[in-house]
Amino acid sequence: MKQLSREEFEQHLKVLDQAKDVDTDEFFYTRLRGRMQYEDQRGWAFPLKPIWLIGCMVAFLLANAVTVFQEKKERKSEASSTIRDFASSYDQTISTPY
Repeated sequence: MKQLSREEFEQHLKVLDQAKDVDTDEFFYTRLRGRMQYEDQRGWAFPLKPIWLIGCMVAFLLANAVTVFQEKKERKSEASSTIRDFASSYDQTISTPY
């Protein structure tokens, strides 16, 4: 790195002291804040938020599982009742004396 002499260093400091601070437009932050609030109000661009989609899928799967298990129970009871109906129609019930 280049070594500056004392005089050059003083000149650089004077230049830095003379530099003006950069200002923004008067209403820059007002416009920026308004734009950020507009973005927040607009919210999620997708019509349904993912949490709603996941919740609906879980509810659908639970309802589907309940329906499947009820149908299995009905089939088992239906199968045993048809065998009883068949046996009773041909009078093939077994009676025990006990």
